[in-house]
Formats: sequence, C-alpha cells, structure tokens
Amino acid sequence: MRGIAFGFLMTLLLLFVASSAWSQRIPFYAEPALSVGKQLKGRFSVNAKFVFRQQFASINEQQLDWFSQSDVVEVQLFLNYKILGSKRLTFGYLYGLDDPFLTDPAWEHRLMQQFTFQSGNRFKWVNRLRLEQRFSANQFRNRIRYRFTFDSPLSGSKLDPKEWYFVAGDEWLYNFTGKPGEDHLENRIQAGLGYLFDNGHKVQFEIQYRWLRMLSSREASAWHLLLTYNLNL
Repeated sequence: MRGIAFGFLMTLLLLFVASSAWSQRIPFYAEPALSVGKQLKGRFSVNAKFVFRQQFASINEQQLDWFSQSDVVEVQLFLNYKILGSKRLTFGYLYGLDDPFLTDPAWEHRLMQQFTFQSGNRFKWVNRLRLEQRFSANQFRNRIRYRFTFDSPLSGSKLDPKEWYFVAGDEWLYNFTGKPGEDHLENRIQAGLGYLFDNGHKVQFEIQYRWLRMLSSREASAWHLLLTYNLNL
C-alpha cells in the first residue's frame, strides 16, 4: 500500500516539474466542496454537491505570485438508480458561474448521464463513464469523460470508523465543440488522503494535476487542491 501511495505522489511531483518546463503560466486553485447524499426507497438515491473554486497563486516564468481570485461556483444535483450489484445509472444537472462575483458572470447549464461500477474489497476500484451536454450564452459543447479511482485503508483489511485511507485516480476528458480546431483532450490525475468519521461521513484532501488542451498550440496545465466533505443523511 505504501508503495502505491508513494508511486502516485512521485507521479504528481514529476508532472509538476514537467509542467514548469512546457507552460509559461501555471495557476493554483483551492477547491472546497460539500457533497450530500441520501438513500431513497428501493434502488434510488440522490445527492447534491456544492463546489467553490478560488485561484490563490500562479507561477509566471518560474516566479511564484500570490493573490486571491474567485473562479467558479457550481451547484450539482444527481438522481441515481442501482441496477445490479455495484452498477449505477445516474442523471444529473449542474448550474455554474465563472467569475461569480462580477456584475455579469458567465453562466453554464450542464446535463449529465453516467454509468458507474466498482469492484474489489480492500482495494476498491470505481469506474465512471459520463456524457455531458454543456450550454452557455454563446456556445454548446459535448463532452465524454472516463474516470477510474481507487481507495484503500492505510491499516487493516477494511476501512473502519476513525481511520485514514489513501485515494487516487485518473480521468480523461474529450470536448466536442463543433468548431474546427476547438475539440481537445484533457487529463486529470490526483492522489490524497481521506478520513472516515464515526457517523459515516468522510473528508478527503487531494492534489490534482490537470493537463489542458493536450498536444495542441494552446496546451496548458493547472494544479488544484481539493477538499471534499461527504455527508450521508
């Protein structure tokens, strides 16, 4: 287990060094989020998520600049249906604002359809395939996303209350815009730690690296510090 965690953290470190070489500007974001879930009757469940993203620093030509700038606010709603075993179908909706505290912030509506399944006991693997339709004031985009994550307790064969666990994952995204030269590929890799409370709630802290517009003339990168509190009602 320690070897896997060390490997992921070293990968993130190498990505940071490499990104410094190919990008003139690398932004750093703090992204706290609150996720609330509730089991309904039968096979249905619902969950909602509130995300706030704040840029707090950037590297410009090897110089670190500190500042504070609100970037994104999102509200997400999901309805889940359990098929068989660990397989789930999910339909979701997102409303987001870019630069939310400006007089006229840019808005986005997003529809989501996803299929999720998991496997494993001590090492829990979760696979997710998601389709998205994104509507904004002057653009419509489609996006397909595939993500796999895994987590494992840092001690023992299963995760018990008041225990820490390791979590990591990788996600690939492809954006379809319908405009020549605008379709692009993106990768997000992350690793971190989580803690399970007595009441079943969880908190996770992760470091995520985003490789944006991969292998294009507008290639860029960014680092996100993710802090998510998962609340089960």
